[in-house]
Amino acid sequence: MNDRSNLLNEAIIVFHSLGDTIVAYKGGRGFQARTYLSVNESVSFWVRHDGCSEEPRREVSPSGQTIKETYSGGANGTEVVLYTLLYGTHDWPDPWVTTWLEISATDEAWEFFKSHPKQSISG
Repeated sequence: MNDRSNLLNEAIIVFHSLGDTIVAYKGGRGFQARTYLSVNESVSFWVRHDGCSEEPRREVSPSGQTIKETYSGGANGTEVVLYTLLYGTHDWPDPWVTTWLEISATDEAWEFFKSHPKQSISG
């Protein structure tokens, strides 16, 4: 993505576990020897691109195992939301899959996209 001028402002939601060994949270070499950006670098790109506040609203689950950071105030009402799971791997975060989880990524994503419908390209 060298030419970013054609990118729409998009609402972004990210779920990532610190224990992911396929696509490491801190970036670097991962699956099939590919190099990945860190989660923070990826989220920072979208925060800047969407014009969101650089300081997130931070919420920690009662157990402390899930951290939700919401970067709001972006163009056209966009937000960037990052869920950091302190435990887990590359699995989809859902209590039906992993019983210790306090969130359902499926439910959280559904609610997020209902409140942030995809923008249309005009013109």
